[in-house]
Amino acid sequence: MDNDCDCSAMCSEHTPEKQRNFAYFLGAYLKSTKSIIARSRLPGSSLFYIDMNSGPGAPYGQEGSPLIFIRHAQSVNIPYKAFLIEEDLRSVDSLRVYVKDNPNVHVLPGDNNLILPQCLDRIGSEYGGLSPYGLCYADPNGPIDQLPFEALAAASLRRETRVMDYLIHISATIIKRVRCNKQCAFKSDLNSMISKINKKHWVLWRPSGPFQWVFLWGTNWENPPLFKKFGCVSLKSPEGQNLIDMLSRSEPERSMSGVV
Repeated sequence: MDNDCDCSAMCSEHTPEKQRNFAYFLGAYLKSTKSIIARSRLPGSSLFYIDMNSGPGAPYGQEGSPLIFIRHAQSVNIPYKAFLIEEDLRSVDSLRVYVKDNPNVHVLPGDNNLILPQCLDRIGSEYGGLSPYGLCYADPNGPIDQLPFEALAAASLRRETRVMDYLIHISATIIKRVRCNKQCAFKSDLNSMISKINKKHWVLWRPSGPFQWVFLWGTNWENPPLFKKFGCVSLKSPEGQNLIDMLSRSEPERSMSGVV
């Protein structure tokens, strides 16, 4: 595949900032969700965490997203069950070393597009078709045409994800570059991709760096908090609409339509 259709080479420089921002979000999110779960009538309620791109546990010598989640969940003492999906078998072996024999953690090797619905089947079976609270995190790395947006959109229509939030980390620049590359078949834009996901509200972080790395939080919470530290905006606001347009369309495309 053409290198312009792949985003893996650009990830490492941004990783430390990404993990700091992810940890900050989790700290606030888990505290709020713990209070909600405590008021829930679901017996034995736990927060379900699905990591679509779990990695080896500690890439570049730093905690990866699964370890950050486990640490924060244990810190706030919230009951949780984690499903850690990873396709690379060497990373799977490494990840299992880090999580050890934690009974709340399931490491699942394979294609996240296929394993995500299996995770939801297990959750649905455990809760008898009810809708437990959860967070699904997608931080795709690799060929753009393998991004799991279709799987995320399909999953968002299921009962099990009604109160499961989505957190997506992606490079808007790379998506725009690929979409404009005649050698790549992928032609979607970021706005159209998230619009297919069945969540009432989207909160957007300010993009970081020339590759416009951005977090997008999809939720059914009413009036979700905006994290001022990151200059977050609601997609429904005029500022949010301008930001998603900037993240979705190239400068020439915006200039042609009169948007500066």
